[in-house]
Amino acid sequence: DNPKFPELNKAMDELCEKYGITKTGLAIAWIQRHPAKIQSVLGTTNVDRVTQVADAMKIEISRQDWYAIYLAAGNTLP
Repeated sequence: DNPKFPELNKAMDELCEKYGITKTGLAIAWIQRHPAKIQSVLGTTNVDRVTQVADAMKIEISRQDWYAIYLAAGNTLP
């Protein structure tokens, strides 16, 4: 929800609704889908946040949606 990234906020809002998860969950799902096989480290003991992350493990975002987030964040493709 950073006002510096309105396109990213909009893309994430749409995808959160599509997948039925929070932005925290969507961010973790995005990381888990990364081709480099990045491992997420939570660093929290907040039960709500751990639940949101667990919800992310129940979905796999599509490649199209993964790139939608990537591009909305201001990145470009080669």
